[in-house]
Amino acid sequence: MAAVAVGFTLRPDARGSPVEVTANSVAVVDPRTNEIVDDIRVGDYPGPIAVADGSIWVANIGDNTVTRIDAETRNPSFPTGAQQPLDLAVTPHALWIANGTNFATKPPQGGGTIERRGLRFGALETVRVGPPETLNEWWTVVATDRRSVWAGNSSTRIAVRLDPADGRIVERVAHVGGASMAIGYGSVWVAEYRRNTVARIDPRSGMVATRIQVSSAPTRIAAGEGAVWVTTQRPHNAVWRIDPKSSETVAVIPVSPTSRRVATGAGYVWVTSGTYAGEPGVPQNGGVLSKIDPRTNRIVATIKLGFRPDGVGVANGLVWVAIAPRR
Repeated sequence: MAAVAVGFTLRPDARGSPVEVTANSVAVVDPRTNEIVDDIRVGDYPGPIAVADGSIWVANIGDNTVTRIDAETRNPSFPTGAQQPLDLAVTPHALWIANGTNFATKPPQGGGTIERRGLRFGALETVRVGPPETLNEWWTVVATDRRSVWAGNSSTRIAVRLDPADGRIVERVAHVGGASMAIGYGSVWVAEYRRNTVARIDPRSGMVATRIQVSSAPTRIAAGEGAVWVTTQRPHNAVWRIDPKSSETVAVIPVSPTSRRVATGAGYVWVTSGTYAGEPGVPQNGGVLSKIDPRTNRIVATIKLGFRPDGVGVANGLVWVAIAPRR
């Protein structure tokens, strides 16, 4: 099936005006029609998105805040402060924030930490997974399947299982670390950016069960819709489909450069792509959201966003996409 290109000013809002996607916002896409139905202003440079229990959580990397959006009303709450939110996860009782280094302070502070924030009373616990002497600008990650919580850091090359109740480290797995984590199909999956592999951790034994070879820097990973999906960047901008039963790659699906994040839901796999203005070695490419049908392993729609997108999540029957500025 051929992909369907979709523009970024499509569906009229309640006043009859087309929805216009703006920088520093969250675009809302109807997965049935591929139309953009809303655009919600958030903080500066929104990146990762986490969804759960009728809420969309957006990490604003540019101003070190987190915004909560009500999935039903689509109203954003006043953003709360964070250190340098690089990744998010939500369990029934807590929001988990993976922090990078805050370079706005002198000297730069932190990095390589995971914060657990209670959703009810706001209680805060912090645990370190990265080395304190290293500036951890990227690749501190966190993931959950709503029951267990795992985190990691590429500098220490360690993955840890955290206690959902208080954030304590209860298990360590050495010699594994990467750019993203996902939990599903009885395993923890880690996209190992520097090794061009996906590590599969058996949470029962606390060991790496296998490593699956991919190409060109795997960056993001998601588990759902019958498979594990990992994005790779140049020179092979693609989504790799891994069979969770065999741990083998069963499809490689080219996507637009440069892939940013991946999510599953509503019967499809969703991949954000787009380049920075002047990104070296990469042709200028406007932001798009690719919709992949897992039954055919083909892109069935390409939704143009105008600005470079980042995080993506599926909640309340809609797809939510973080829209960063062109920079």
